Amino acid sequence: MTAKERSSRAAPGFRHRVYLWVLALFLVFFNGTVLAVAWSSNDRAFASQRDKLLTQQQYIVQSLAEDTTLIAQSRPLGLPLLYQRKADELLEEDILLCVEAAGAATSSLPADFVPDLIPEIGQRVWYVKEVTDRGRMLVAATAHDGSHPMTVTVCFPMQDFFDGWNEMLRTIAALSLGCSLLLAAVLYLLLRVLTAPLARLEAATRLLRGGNYSARVPVQSRDELGKLAESFNEMAGQLETHIAQLQDAAEEKQRLLDALSHELRTPLAGISASVQYMQMARLSEQDYYDTLEGMAFETRRMQNLADSMLNLSALRHGEKAPEESCSLREIGERAVAVLAPRAKNTGVTLHIAVEEEITIPGDPVLLESLLVNLLDNACKACALQAEDPAAEAGYLPLVQLRLCLQQGQPAVLVTDNGAGMTEETLRRVGEPFFREDKARSRRWGGAGLGVSICRAIAEAHGAQLQYSSKKGNGTIACVLFGQNGRADK
Repeated sequence: MTAKERSSRAAPGFRHRVYLWVLALFLVFFNGTVLAVAWSSNDRAFASQRDKLLTQQQYIVQSLAEDTTLIAQSRPLGLPLLYQRKADELLEEDILLCVEAAGAATSSLPADFVPDLIPEIGQRVWYVKEVTDRGRMLVAATAHDGSHPMTVTVCFPMQDFFDGWNEMLRTIAALSLGCSLLLAAVLYLLLRVLTAPLARLEAATRLLRGGNYSARVPVQSRDELGKLAESFNEMAGQLETHIAQLQDAAEEKQRLLDALSHELRTPLAGISASVQYMQMARLSEQDYYDTLEGMAFETRRMQNLADSMLNLSALRHGEKAPEESCSLREIGERAVAVLAPRAKNTGVTLHIAVEEEITIPGDPVLLESLLVNLLDNACKACALQAEDPAAEAGYLPLVQLRLCLQQGQPAVLVTDNGAGMTEETLRRVGEPFFREDKARSRRWGGAGLGVSICRAIAEAHGAQLQYSSKKGNGTIACVLFGQNGRADK
């Protein structure tokens, strides 16, 4: 494992980062909202409890004020007893009372408790604090009993309210924790499902990077991730096709190079042997002439081989034929005229049959080269058949160039009654440097590139080159042009 791969595995992935961020944001907002709602609810409950206790305090103060006014008129010395009896009644309800009047105080509050505030006459204050280790609400008010002011402090129990609030907080905390854990699990599973296509895409990308160009991503949805997977598969398919084409082209170039190297060895060896022969032997003038003629023949073979390779390379690299109106009859007549002397020397009858006047767009030079190659191969096949001891007596070599229509499309047929081809040869015809009989091919100066060049020229003109043949029964080479050709009536 490389350092880059280790660092990529150690670093948190996209899914984990999204998971942590979304979870953190949700928990903050969720718990913040829960706490805000709970706090608001507690404030309302506390306000309701406070108003209730303030109302109760007001009632107690009014009751004490009325009783104090009555007792003060008839029995002023009985006021402390009144305050004590009131304090005892309220103590039964866990309400503490402290009354300060005329410099004396009656209180059920703890002895060490001193109210923090003494309100002015007609006012009251309230506050919450712990009294005897319990939360209580103290309400202090100052009134006038007719002769002197009276301060009344009522201490209401609030511990049940605080205990309820604390219990609610614990319940909210437990529910929040449970919801947070449930959310964390659901969010993790949801993100795992949502990011699974990205994980598959990453795995396929890793395979593609490693050279597995057949890697694809299964498309399981029609959303953006599904479209991304489709785009990736299209890209991978195009890349696989392109890589395969490059590999095929590289292999073909290597085969051509190997074949070319092999083909060049023969003429070079012949030239080298001729040079050594001329250097070491004492030759007559005729021998010198014959040796130089042989060297010239091998040199021409090398030149033809180089020219054929250049033409084949240019055509296979996509160089299109120029769009010029060409008459196949005129091109065919020129091709027959070029090969007529050679055909005559080998005893081959060569003629042209024009059934249709065909005009196509293309390069007349390339088209002439195409027909010359096809006619030349047909003449060679006839010459080979004539030399065959098994040939019928009175055999007359015949090659025909025919211009016609086949299935409504312009066609050029080169027919011969020559040696023909075996099924193996027919299957491999067109392969660069392939020759059925290499000895006879060297005799005629061939390099095995003629049919390859013919096929490339035909494809450059939107045509197909097809062969039909049988050993000993001749061959038919058909160039079938597409719809861009036309027959002129």
